[in-house]
Amino acid sequence: TMPNQGCTPGFWQGGAGAPLWDEVNDPDWIYNGTNPFIHTTLFNDFFNLYTDTRLNGLTMFDLVSGGGGDDWAVKAARDMVAAYLNESAFPDGYPAASLTSLTDMWYEAVNGGDAGYQAFHDLVSGWNAPEPPGYCPLP
Repeated sequence: TMPNQGCTPGFWQGGAGAPLWDEVNDPDWIYNGTNPFIHTTLFNDFFNLYTDTRLNGLTMFDLVSGGGGDDWAVKAARDMVAAYLNESAFPDGYPAASLTSLTDMWYEAVNGGDAGYQAFHDLVSGWNAPEPPGYCPLP
């Protein structure tokens, strides 16, 4: 059975996860007529019309490729990209109720500043961490 969690940002950055979201015309990943799940999708354009300027210009791939460092906005955004991909790929096994609820959680985090980002990170990074032996489910 599939664990009730998803895959880490690192899984989506390379290895088995990368091909699952880097096909421009992949019929399994269509949203509003296009595939937003490609490495070059702008995070701000896809998830939010307004957001913290620390995230301006970052792509989904930029976010999953970096560790997030000490910046709560970047850490939370990294978690959000992996969570969005996880919920899309594993909707029955991932803890988020839906893509809509996950997006609502993100907006709430953005509106809460660094405290909101930190709370989002604390919750969602756990959802993105696979159980031992440390592999992720594949769709």
